Amino acid sequence: MACGTPVITSNISSLPEVAGDAAILVNPKNVGEITDAMNIIAKDGEERSRLSTLSLASSSRV
Repeated sequence: MACGTPVITSNISSLPEVAGDAAILVNPKNVGEITDAMNIIAKDGEERSRLSTLSLASSSRV
């Protein structure tokens, strides 16, 4: 996140609290959700840019 890389992370444990809205949260046991998230980052330039911007902002607050 500190490098502005769009993030896909688990929606369990404390990871949603850490990532907030700066990441795509997925069920780590659901291959379809992981695949969908990867496709979003690969194909949706606007979403990729939004996540990148939010990642940088989120990591600068830490």
